[in-house]
Amino acid sequence: MTTTIQYRDTTIPYILIKKPIIKNITISIDPTKGVTVTAPRSITMESLNSVLQKKSSWIAKKLSAIQQATQLIDSKQYITGELFPYLGEDYPLTILPQTVRPLSQSKKKPSLVFQDKHFYVAIPPDLTKYERTETIKCLLKQWYILQGQTILKDRLELYCPLMHVQPKSVTFKEQKKRWGSCTSNGVIYLNWRLMTAPLPLLDYVLVHELAHLKHMNHSKDFWSFVQTIIPDYKQKRKSLKDFGIQLLSIY
Repeated sequence: MTTTIQYRDTTIPYILIKKPIIKNITISIDPTKGVTVTAPRSITMESLNSVLQKKSSWIAKKLSAIQQATQLIDSKQYITGELFPYLGEDYPLTILPQTVRPLSQSKKKPSLVFQDKHFYVAIPPDLTKYERTETIKCLLKQWYILQGQTILKDRLELYCPLMHVQPKSVTFKEQKKRWGSCTSNGVIYLNWRLMTAPLPLLDYVLVHELAHLKHMNHSKDFWSFVQTIIPDYKQKRKSLKDFGIQLLSIY
């Protein structure tokens, strides 16, 4: 069911899903699906509209942020001089064309190095614009993950003894809607895009997931445990939400 709420002079459509087994109203905002509201089946539209009206400012702000991020993604050209983030700082990209070898020889593989505060990418000069973009995207993602695994080793050596926990493994992977996750058997996955964020935000997500090794929930005990390691976790959590849209602009 699709309906709307009003924020000032803007009409915001949303998809309403009613479920019999839930007690609370949840609001999710997705770049492709838009706003989705999940509510108890027993709630009246009058009560629901009242709640959503109070949240309308927040919903409008999030939609605006997503729109800005989408524009950033669409505007990315992956050309020399364009800036790309790493641990919260932006660094320029420089493309170095490779010499195409004779057909009897294999072409040198595209590569990326980070040196002197620059991303240097070497790619064949005969690629189409689409091929160039996709190649650079892939190189950046691979580089972020590789650097992330090195940094993770140091961060785990710091936090595991403090928290008296030991995960089975911690790796970066593609995650569209989560910054991190922890399985019941102690495997932790982190969103590789965290490598574009400041290190304190990466630390917060890592500590959050490590805390799940003791508390597989978000109870008061869980948050108390997180707070013993990161006293200002609430601010870090808010910063991650505010910074999240920018993180997605990498692609």
